[in-house]
Amino acid sequence: MIEVLYTFFIFSGYIKSYFPIWNVYLPIDFTLFFMVLLIIVSIKNYKLISFYYFRYISLLFLFYTWLIFTLIYTSSETYSLTKVFLFLTNIIAFIYPLILYKKFSIESFFKYSLVITSVLNIYFVLYILPRIYLNDLFYTIHGNYLTVSLLSGLNILVLLIYKIKFKYTSFNYIFLIINFMTLFLSGGRSGLVFSLIILLLFSLTKVKLKKIKPIRIFQILIFLLIIIYISYVIFEEYSDLFNRSFSRLSLIFDALSGKDGGNSIDHRLHMISFSIENIFSSIHSFIFGSGIGSFSYEYTGIDGRGYPHNIVLEILFESGFIGLILFMSFLFYTISNKYQNVFGWIFLYLTLNALKSNGLVDLRLYFSILALMLIYSKKKQLKGKKC
Repeated sequence: MIEVLYTFFIFSGYIKSYFPIWNVYLPIDFTLFFMVLLIIVSIKNYKLISFYYFRYISLLFLFYTWLIFTLIYTSSETYSLTKVFLFLTNIIAFIYPLILYKKFSIESFFKYSLVITSVLNIYFVLYILPRIYLNDLFYTIHGNYLTVSLLSGLNILVLLIYKIKFKYTSFNYIFLIINFMTLFLSGGRSGLVFSLIILLLFSLTKVKLKKIKPIRIFQILIFLLIIIYISYVIFEEYSDLFNRSFSRLSLIFDALSGKDGGNSIDHRLHMISFSIENIFSSIHSFIFGSGIGSFSYEYTGIDGRGYPHNIVLEILFESGFIGLILFMSFLFYTISNKYQNVFGWIFLYLTLNALKSNGLVDLRLYFSILALMLIYSKKKQLKGKKC
């Protein structure tokens, strides 16, 4: 039950984006509802938390305290307060599994998240996406293709690297095929590129350690090509989505070769350029930043949600070098351990996405994986001492 609540909380933003399509209107925000439930469960079980995890939680709260301090000088009058509150969802995503680490099942969480996200991903790709581009419908959730791409890549890594096991092995293959299909059909570039890079690096590492034969990599590549071909033939009416995906992918190579990379890439490059220019415009901007929630106001003149699609630049822009040092201290201390950790690959995948697409308040899944990484490492450490 505790894993079910946590799963709905982590993916609540993605789930509730479909509510207008389903004509679902709740009296309370979906994310807030599960956030309150998690807080209640955490309070009831706070005695279960190990002192081992307090050091990580303290570092995260130190970074959060600095974000609150930047409210003193931020140029954002309203969204800054909203952003401070929204960041709490990341903190809860990190703390909740650590409090309940003795009861929390990583395997169960991955199974629930795999089922929920796979169903929503295939629903979006096969039902919503064609209507967006063919009939201009449901445009309000157009941006979900990025989430579908991210989660499809994540699910594939969980299945192939973490090696989640269902009671019936056929479920693993079914979910693998579904997520490869949604990965290629969604049109999102980051999930496709980064997941394939991680799989390649993981495979090469296994080859180096002589845990996997080179022929195995070739078999995986052939498997991927077969899935793509079968999907293309079976879903011939969705051929435009395949063409769109590969067309968007080609824009990356165009941008790298100095050609026009399309509006999306050009816009993000402009935001990156603006961020760097602002960060190094003065000693104060570099050290202290412009204040939390200030990016949108400084970039567009509108006090609202906005970020440079790179969490390092976002932290530097809004909280300065001090904020970046505090965040990196928390991050590196959390991921540094001497135990072999399969979560490292998943963390790297999410980090690459965070450097390309995500905003600071959209990192519930990111902080969730950090927490699960600590739990996994601690349990493996304890297991090693018993041997």
